[in-house]
Amino acid sequence: MRALVLVIMYWLFVGSGATYAQWQLRIENSEPDKELLRSYLPSVEYASLVEVQQAVDTIIITLQRTGYFQAYVQPLPTTDSLIYRVRIHPGSPFRWAYLQSGNLDPIMQAQSGYRDELFLQQPFQYDDFQQLVENCLNYSENHGYPFASVRLKDVKIEGQEISAALDYQSGSLIHFGELNVVGTERVNPEFLEAYLGIRTGSVYSEKKVAQITSRLQLLPYLLLEGPVETRFQNEVANLYLPLSYQPTNQIDGILSVLPDAGRDGELLLTGELNILLRNLGRTGKTFSLNWQRLQVASQQLAITYDHPNLLRSPLGIGFNFSLLKEDTLFLNRNVNLNVSYVSGSSQRITAFGDWRSSRLTGENSFTTETVAPPLADVSIQGGGLRYEWNQVDRLLFPRRGYSLSISGRGGRKSVSFWTQEDAQNDLLTYQTVESDQWAGELSFAQYYMLGSSVGLFHRLRGAGLLDEQLFLNELYRLGGIKSLRGFNDNWFFASQFALSNLELRWLLEPESAIPSYLFAFYDQAWLREEYQGYRGVDVPLGIGAGISVSTSAGLFSLVYALGKSQDQELNFSTSKVHFGYISRF
Repeated sequence: MRALVLVIMYWLFVGSGATYAQWQLRIENSEPDKELLRSYLPSVEYASLVEVQQAVDTIIITLQRTGYFQAYVQPLPTTDSLIYRVRIHPGSPFRWAYLQSGNLDPIMQAQSGYRDELFLQQPFQYDDFQQLVENCLNYSENHGYPFASVRLKDVKIEGQEISAALDYQSGSLIHFGELNVVGTERVNPEFLEAYLGIRTGSVYSEKKVAQITSRLQLLPYLLLEGPVETRFQNEVANLYLPLSYQPTNQIDGILSVLPDAGRDGELLLTGELNILLRNLGRTGKTFSLNWQRLQVASQQLAITYDHPNLLRSPLGIGFNFSLLKEDTLFLNRNVNLNVSYVSGSSQRITAFGDWRSSRLTGENSFTTETVAPPLADVSIQGGGLRYEWNQVDRLLFPRRGYSLSISGRGGRKSVSFWTQEDAQNDLLTYQTVESDQWAGELSFAQYYMLGSSVGLFHRLRGAGLLDEQLFLNELYRLGGIKSLRGFNDNWFFASQFALSNLELRWLLEPESAIPSYLFAFYDQAWLREEYQGYRGVDVPLGIGAGISVSTSAGLFSLVYALGKSQDQELNFSTSKVHFGYISRF
């Protein structure tokens, strides 16, 4: 019995290898025809007879699409059961004698790409003709004629030459009807019409309808529960959107427990408060406020307001204000006014005006040095452009896709500081220096799913200041839970930096819109600090792990991080523990 089992297993796993023998396709044609057919033949070996026959059929179809209308196949007898012999008769190729524009108007000819010389005494290529038809139909369905058609008329075949004319039928002109929101009343249909670019009475566009799903994915407070339905009736297209409202307004706080550098063995509690209100007045407006207490005498405040679709147009306006009080050293303020334009389903272009200032406080308002000090009163007036591209599957907790943001700004900088030139008579001199400053910033994030419950997140950020006279108090700030974990908030100064955040996530509730998950991370940075003759480079890193728990009441997070830099060893005594809670409503 044991011997019989071994024989069966051998036949299944070894002896059955004949099942995978390769079929061969042999084309018995003359050399000129073989040379022609060689480019149509993807392979000569196949796993089964069905695949061989399908390959031969594909060759015939391809020949016919390239003008060999009379091509056919002739099977030949064979003595080998694994060889399929055929003779393919391609025939003579057909050509266009001419293809007239028919009733295409000049606009349609330009949009479709039609030109007489493309079809005048040229080889027949079905793909070229098909592309011409598709261009006509695409233009029509995006300009109010979704039921247009294109066909050939006055077709004549003389020998191997074809002559014909195009016959375009537009069908009825269709306008958009009502935009019906089904399932929730917490969004204004008029706002959605402006946001989607679909207004009642405007000319129908299939492109705008196709973009509805991707556009709605960028509104975190709305969830599309099913397909968008279009109903055509009496030359009107009414749209039905099955939507549900998602709680995305949030209030959250973070408590950080840090070693107090000023008192050995003591701990310092710092805090943060975030308020985010989306869809104010059911019209998509957004307001956010962020306050942080970074150190004992340091605080930070940021306020943002975004008003989309101003006067029901694709334009939006926004306002940003930020303030940073750095201990008793300086106070930074930034005011930003912007106008944005939404292009397509996922792109946004923003032009902004920028007003920045930094004022020294306390004893730092003057110096006894005879050269420019590391800190100074600085004011910058300028503006810039920002481009954003978002291709994520969902906005609140993306699983797949990527997002890109590139911005550049420039402005005229004025620097003022007191210097004491003569220490004997206490003579102070107030100096003002002007220069140009340029800056560029980049952020690129990617989201992957390595399985049903394992995800990978990677973000790359970079920025740089270009200025002949930089001061410490105008440099970029990094460090903390939102940038480089394992360090205090705003611990590092940088005139140029590159920062990589890599995070491996294990989703505990893969099907949930905002799942609970465990994660491990690795942050790596390259920092250059350059100001007033000082130059330094550091490559700090942060490693750690955490957990994020999603509940009906909100989101709780716990992060444990270790950091290493030139001034900090990778040591558990300098570890950082961050607690966070987000309440959504």
